[in-house]
Amino acid sequence: MADPDAVQWIGIVSALVLLVTLLRQIRVQWTSRDVAGVSGWLFAGQMCASAGFLCYSWLIGDTVFIFINVMGLTTALLGQGIYWYKRRQLQGGDAWRSRRGGRPRSPPGAAWQPRRLRRARWGVGQGSGLG
Repeated sequence: MADPDAVQWIGIVSALVLLVTLLRQIRVQWTSRDVAGVSGWLFAGQMCASAGFLCYSWLIGDTVFIFINVMGLTTALLGQGIYWYKRRQLQGGDAWRSRRGGRPRSPPGAAWQPRRLRRARWGVGQGSGLG
């Protein structure tokens, strides 16, 4: 039979690799400008799986895996929150409205355009009441 300590270490290392991978995905998602290629179901599934593993770890009394699964559930909640935030930010016509006064801003990547082109594009100064 295998050494119980070695078996425990295999589980711990595997769980840490998964946790680091999930944290990396969350970092990439946070720095990305959109939610393309990310499914909200990914984090919903991760939350369900982490909650189930957390219950299992609790029932068998494995403190290390209770901690790892709490961290997994936390990353799933964080990832889902970022997904919803980014998706909401990108929806609708007011996705680029600033929080002060509701004036439209140029979307990312539009800063290189000449000022008059930006003004014409967003209707500033053309009787739209925006400028």
